[in-house]
Amino acid sequence: MTTIAKNKHVTVISNFSVNPGDQDRLLNHLVDAFSRVISKQPGFIAANFHKSQDGTKVVNYAQWESREDFYAYLEKPLAWATVREALKLGHAEYNVYDVYEIVERDPGSGVETRVVEASEVNSY
Repeated sequence: MTTIAKNKHVTVISNFSVNPGDQDRLLNHLVDAFSRVISKQPGFIAANFHKSQDGTKVVNYAQWESREDFYAYLEKPLAWATVREALKLGHAEYNVYDVYEIVERDPGSGVETRVVEASEVNSY
């Protein structure tokens, strides 16, 4: 489950530009790779997949326990097999991020929300 907390995990955001008509193929490849392989890697927490309404972009938002866990995964040949297959369908860029701040809906809006501090998040 995706949990956003300051000073706890790292987030890897991958942006893909795909050829028209390849968006769903790329998403199917990524979801399969994350479900079967990446989700079993040490330090992996969760991943979300987003697709643009114009059919030309895919964004993957993945959370890892630490930067070291993510880079250790990238050292494995299976990581590059996943990347090579994805690059057949388009161009990709990724960056590793730390959460800077979390802004949520105003509690007076009638929807119950609250900011979660890193100390409240259970380790996996």
